[in-house]
Amino acid sequence: MTMDTEIEAKFYPVNKDTYRKRLRSIGAKLIIPERLMRRAIIDRRSHPEFVCDYIRVRDEGNLVRLSAKVHTDQTGSLGDQKEIDVVVSDFDRTLQLFESMGYKFDHFMETLRETWAYQGAEITIDTWPCLQPLSEIEAKSVNQQPYPWAILSDGMNILGLHQTKDFDYPAITYFAPDMSQRVQKLKEAGITSFADWQGQGGKEGNFILTTPEGQKIFLFSF
Repeated sequence: MTMDTEIEAKFYPVNKDTYRKRLRSIGAKLIIPERLMRRAIIDRRSHPEFVCDYIRVRDEGNLVRLSAKVHTDQTGSLGDQKEIDVVVSDFDRTLQLFESMGYKFDHFMETLRETWAYQGAEITIDTWPCLQPLSEIEAKSVNQQPYPWAILSDGMNILGLHQTKDFDYPAITYFAPDMSQRVQKLKEAGITSFADWQGQGGKEGNFILTTPEGQKIFLFSF
C-alpha cells in the first residue's frame, strides 16, 4: 500500500488573535475562514485487522474527506507519518456506506478550524472542545536538499535538533507568543545580555540571549 508522507508539527496553545497577526506579518494568506468541522473515526483498537491506525470521515465545511492515517511511534521517524485520502460527496452517506459493511464508528467530534497558506505549507488554527486553540503546520514534502535534523518527544515536550550553515555555534531555541513580555521580565530581574535577532526572518520580539558561558539562546515569538 502506497501512502503519502505527512510532514506536520503542532503548537499548543496559541492565542488566536496574536497568532493571526503573526501570520499576516510574515505574509501568510487566509484561505478559508473559521468554520465548523465534524468528523467520525473508526479506530484500529476496535479493528485490529486494520493496516492503518484509523479511518476518518471529515466534513471540512467546503468539502468532505475520507482518510486513512498511520502515525509514527516513539521509535520511528517523522517520515513514518503517512496518510491517503480522497474527497467524497456526502458525509452522512459515507458513514452509512461503512456501517453497511459492518463497521461502527468509535468517535464523533466537532471542532472549529481556519486555514492559512505560507510558502507551500498549510497552517491551521483549531479549536477543540475543552482545550485551548492549537495550530498545525503541514507541508507536502521535506527539503529537497539533504538536511540533518531530528525530532524527539516524550509525549509532553517536543525537541527539534537542526544542523545549519547560517551560524557556526550551537544554540537553543524557545518559542512563545508573548516572548517580548517574557524578555522584559528577565531584564527587570537583572539579566541584560540580550541582542535583537538580525538573521533571516527577523521580527520584532525575537532575541538572542548569551549566557556567561557563551551559550546562545534564541528567544522567538510566534
